[in-house]
Amino acid sequence: MDVERRVIEIAEEILGSVPGRLEADSLALVELALALEERLGIRLPEDGSWATLDEVVAAARAADGSSPDRLGSGFGRLQWAAQGALRAPIRLAYRLVVSGPDRVPPFGPAILASNHDSLLDIPCLVVASPRPVWFMAKVELFRGPLASALLRRFGGFPVRRAANDLRAVRTALDVLQRGRALGMYPEGTRAAHLRPFLPGAAWLALATGAPLVPVGVSGTAEALPRGSRLPRRTHVTVRFGEPIELGREGDARARLERARAVTEDLRSSVERLLAR
Repeated sequence: MDVERRVIEIAEEILGSVPGRLEADSLALVELALALEERLGIRLPEDGSWATLDEVVAAARAADGSSPDRLGSGFGRLQWAAQGALRAPIRLAYRLVVSGPDRVPPFGPAILASNHDSLLDIPCLVVASPRPVWFMAKVELFRGPLASALLRRFGGFPVRRAANDLRAVRTALDVLQRGRALGMYPEGTRAAHLRPFLPGAAWLALATGAPLVPVGVSGTAEALPRGSRLPRRTHVTVRFGEPIELGREGDARARLERARAVTEDLRSSVERLLAR
């Protein structure tokens, strides 16, 4: 097999015209990596970040076919315990109001896509959701073996926000392919006002066929503002919107294009929930 020729063909199909230096965004590079793995029968390094086509070719030549189980080793084992332990304190301290929990599909894969105002958003979503939530969280929260082990057992896994994080994408795909609910924050970082959404949540929905459930969380910014260490007693509301059913998109180029368009609809849905 002429690896270089095949890599160039696949890259041109997905990215369009490919110069020596790759100008694609991180989502397009993830799409390229997954296509290379599927068609060449390889497993690319999860910590790689390619700047040029030559680097992609070199990674493909060095790749093997191994596929580790990312959901093993106790991942999510303590979810029910964590939800039970958090429920009373969250409801009492923040007088939590939950609207539309019946809109969350009771089984099968689902993506709960929420705004992100505070570190309290994750525990509030976990308590408000009618089913366990596996969630993607910034890698900085996983510093130290104890924090990392606890977060994994609570159903969390790290994502490097400023990189082409193939490991996080694979884990998210595994979560959805096993019929679980995945919590995501498409803004990518905490913000006092709703920021533009990144297309990762919509892309995962199109890659797996999982419905997108918009979630609006209000009050957490006041309860625990960014930079504050001590929470304040206030009202928090979690509103679940109507699921957005996209179906599965099998064409890589079309999936990228649709993901960016759907992301605007998703953000508008979350914005309407916050305005209530």
